[in-house]
Amino acid sequence: MKNLLKSFKTGCLIIVLCLISNLIKAETLHEESSVSFNNYEVHHQGINRLNIKLTWRPRENTSGANISDEFIFIKVDSFFHNYPNTTDWWEVVNKALTQMIMNTYPDMESISSDIEVTWVSGAGVNYGHRYPTRCLTSRTWKGILYEYFGFRTLPDFTISTSSDTAFHVHLDILYRYKEPVANTEYPDGLVTENAFKSFLNEFAKDTPFEKVNKKCAEAMLEKFPEMNEITSEITYKDSKLARTTKLILKR
Repeated sequence: MKNLLKSFKTGCLIIVLCLISNLIKAETLHEESSVSFNNYEVHHQGINRLNIKLTWRPRENTSGANISDEFIFIKVDSFFHNYPNTTDWWEVVNKALTQMIMNTYPDMESISSDIEVTWVSGAGVNYGHRYPTRCLTSRTWKGILYEYFGFRTLPDFTISTSSDTAFHVHLDILYRYKEPVANTEYPDGLVTENAFKSFLNEFAKDTPFEKVNKKCAEAMLEKFPEMNEITSEITYKDSKLARTTKLILKR
């Protein structure tokens, strides 16, 4: 009986400790805020329209939760109007943008800037970008940096598969760079876009649909040593259905 009572007391103590542990976990607060600017026109590498989404987390026990969305827009607007070099890669621009915001708000735990770039005009120069590109940069107050770049195709992109069937294909490709990357070492975004489309056209002619995406991703990591990871989503569409394959491949 004593052993039974002792076991019961021990069991109750374990339950109480578990409840306290869960309560502490439940009281741990993780806040995240974001603000978006759509169709924001900038004169950088010609004329482009940007869809920008900024997402941040404040550090615990700080006033970071009171960051002003309107003031962030003012800072971003001033950043683009005063950016000194209009030929910089978008990765370089986004890296500078996130650093500026982090310096302005030192109470931020992290800041992410996701920019979709739609090319409007080259002001007399054809930059060759027919599809929207995407540049995603995230950094933490401890100095950790994550950089991604990619592109999305429009409905006019088609390929022929191994059965000689023509498909409309939507590509949503995002690759992550190795860190650190010097400002002069980023691969040309148009070169990487054309490389992926070339691999897709090559493999789709003699490779089963289920394996095409993996072969494309492997070929990209082999061709571009600056890439550390690739997220690739391919959707084939015909008059009856749409089939999607998505993968994340790391080195």
